[in-house]
Amino acid sequence: MNFSGNSRNYQVLCSDILYLERNLRQTIIYTSTGTYTTKEKLTVLTERMKPDFCLCHNSFAVNLHAVRTYSHKGIILSDNTKIPVSRSYYQQFKDAFAFMMLAKKYEEAETYTASVLSRINCRPQEKQPEEDCSHEKEH
Repeated sequence: MNFSGNSRNYQVLCSDILYLERNLRQTIIYTSTGTYTTKEKLTVLTERMKPDFCLCHNSFAVNLHAVRTYSHKGIILSDNTKIPVSRSYYQQFKDAFAFMMLAKKYEEAETYTASVLSRINCRPQEKQPEEDCSHEKEH
């Protein structure tokens, strides 16, 4: 993802971003290696990173792939960061997370099927020539 902040242009992999936080007209982008600050709005950044990111609060968006667990009390990320989830965003977050999990399972199933088929060297069956029955004796 590309964004600008502090008179610089940045390029960060979406998979490296854990969450985003909007605070005092600035959005802080938290990654596994550090933080970046931009004036771009949280909603605009989140929209650009869908379906991997979802708003969970007026001031927070999370990388759905970084979610370890969640409840009405909040979201815990893979690095044990606790993120608030508001009542108004909870259902939207749950739906986005469920969709991401289904997509991941579908992708895993496709990969598994392709792997199995390649291991058994699956090819379409060749048509067998029909046998000539004219040599059979009549009774």
